[in-house]
Amino acid sequence: MRRNNHTLLYIGGLFVLLMMACNQQTVYNRYLHTSLNGWERNDTLRYIIPTIQKDGNYMEEIGVRINGNYPFMKLCLIIEQTKINTHEKRTDTLLCDLINKRGHPLGSGISKYQNTFHLTTLQLSKGDSLRICVRHDMKREMLPGISEVGVRLYKR
Repeated sequence: MRRNNHTLLYIGGLFVLLMMACNQQTVYNRYLHTSLNGWERNDTLRYIIPTIQKDGNYMEEIGVRINGNYPFMKLCLIIEQTKINTHEKRTDTLLCDLINKRGHPLGSGISKYQNTFHLTTLQLSKGDSLRICVRHDMKREMLPGISEVGVRLYKR
């Protein structure tokens, strides 16, 4: 009898995990590394979002991971997006607050700090796919302290 209770508990736990996984609305979530020497202005990070399966509104976020070598309080990003099937283009400028006035990182973490910024809401149709290019627009050509930049797209 005791073994049956454990089996039922195990099956119930798997069912809950399966339901949570099916309920996940994230369509795309990927981070790309920048060079250890620093992120050069002309080093564009490219993301390809595969074909969308459902029509709807999709939220888009940009994630930035920094370390203690980042020399500024803010980061200016240029994000160029193209719908691959229609060639419709969109360009956004995103100003990210990364360090507060006292010099402390605003994100969560210990040696690397994770920051997430809402970019936009997109109306996408079934069959759409996106090409997203991200580059920095800062005074320095070589920008130290940015370890990774990511894109997340999820259904609203």
